[in-house]
Amino acid sequence: MLLSFDDIIELKSNLLKIYNEKLHTHDTCGGQYFSLDKTNDEIENYIKQYLKKKNITPIFSEDKLSFSVN
Repeated sequence: MLLSFDDIIELKSNLLKIYNEKLHTHDTCGGQYFSLDKTNDEIENYIKQYLKKKNITPIFSEDKLSFSVN
């Protein structure tokens, strides 16, 4: 499942407002992925909880600076 544009805008806005962190959006053939300039456990947990409400599971990279949605 992909995130809608409205969901992406809301998530980007919330991360900037709450954590002063920019979320970068990337479209690829067959999916979306997102990246951060920096992260921590709070940001990761916020993203997980936000997406859980949408029945979407993020798949984070090993360094936690990028994730795709499943």
